[in-house]
Amino acid sequence: MEQEPNIIKTKKHIAVLISSCLLMASSVKLCMNSVGIFYSPIAEDMGIGRGDIAIQSTLSGNATGLISPFVVKSFQRFNVRLCACSGVIPIPS
Repeated sequence: MEQEPNIIKTKKHIAVLISSCLLMASSVKLCMNSVGIFYSPIAEDMGIGRGDIAIQSTLSGNATGLISPFVVKSFQRFNVRLCACSGVIPIPS
């Protein structure tokens, strides 16, 4: 029983999609986990525990995940430049 060409193409598309997702996830994971090598030097320099630095990183990642859908909606509703500038303004303060 021979498979149809469309089914073979669909399987290839799914394989490309899955591999792309895995590559993206691994690159994001690498960036998020590489922060951990700086916990000890920062904690020693500031005179606080490594757990305090780690919880900040965890809270920052969770806040980013929770706020991301709202940022996308604001980009769709308002001017992209206005949204980007409003995100940069709080940084110096």
